Amino acid sequence: MSGRLGAGKKQNINISVYVVDDADVNNGDEYLHNYLQECRKDWKKHCIKGESDAALYFFNIKALTTAAPSDELVEVFSRLSDFIFHEYASLIPSRQSKA
Repeated sequence: MSGRLGAGKKQNINISVYVVDDADVNNGDEYLHNYLQECRKDWKKHCIKGESDAALYFFNIKALTTAAPSDELVEVFSRLSDFIFHEYASLIPSRQSKA
């Protein structure tokens, strides 16, 4: 990111922030996938206008605040990543054949 900023002679960076909270998670996977895709489309729209350089997804989810490092936690964040970047291969090899 800093290389791109330096090459473009930018003096600052604009970050679009998107929040995912317990209410979003409680609405289910389909809702969460659609919400994250809308966030991504919004971010791309701002990028085209030169209004944003990066997106930050803030996961304000109570269960994650106390979760110990584990394979399950990796699975949760892998699923969230798959919802945002669905056009790429899944981070979980077993899911690549399900896409």
